Amino acid sequence: MKISFITMFFIMLFSSILFGQVDTTIAKEPTARAEIISFFIPGEHSIGMNINKGNGEYRIVVAMKEKEPGAPLDKTFYAPAAIYGIGEALPDGGYVTHRSINDYSFQIDGLESGTRYFFKVFEVNGIGGKENYLTNEVEAKSFVTALDTPKLKEPTKTNSSMLFSWEAVKGATGYFFQASYDSGFKTFVDGYADARLSNNSIEIPKSLLKTDKRTIYIRAKAKNMQQESKFSESLSVNL
Repeated sequence: MKISFITMFFIMLFSSILFGQVDTTIAKEPTARAEIISFFIPGEHSIGMNINKGNGEYRIVVAMKEKEPGAPLDKTFYAPAAIYGIGEALPDGGYVTHRSINDYSFQIDGLESGTRYFFKVFEVNGIGGKENYLTNEVEAKSFVTALDTPKLKEPTKTNSSMLFSWEAVKGATGYFFQASYDSGFKTFVDGYADARLSNNSIEIPKSLLKTDKRTIYIRAKAKNMQQESKFSESLSVNL
């Protein structure tokens, strides 16, 4: 038996009344954006930020390594995690690190040292499939995490010199090196009070060392255009 269009219409109408319809409306979009105003406590593997809130019911923080993150999709919930890479990812890049109603400060952990990260904060209204994100002209701001402290290697000795080296530090463009006759680094080997290097090794001729000394102490720190690391633990070397 064929069912007419009118009959089908009334079947659909009564079904909607009987079982209810799914509410597909979306929340009203926020009108005032959040703003990242400063970063704080930069570490090798973490960074904090302060924000000015917009006028959404809440907001999400999104982070991405070495380039700007994308934008969230409306009608979509993103699960956050304050450890980078664990929170839910946006379709066109970036991990959600926080979801907050009242917070003005956030800390992100699990970052790589000496690496630039970009951050955006999106205001949003609605929940449960009604999310409406303010994505237009949201500004990204970035920060480079602190450099790792160099780790010294055992020196290589020859009859005429000593070669000192350490593990290369990610993000470093150079190093400072010191060689001292005392563990407090107050009396330095000539020319090595603050040697500036472009690579992670240096050779000291034994002819430069005082003959009455039996031990020297060395240490190094990494640098780039923005920052310097802490000095490495000192290493004592018998002459």
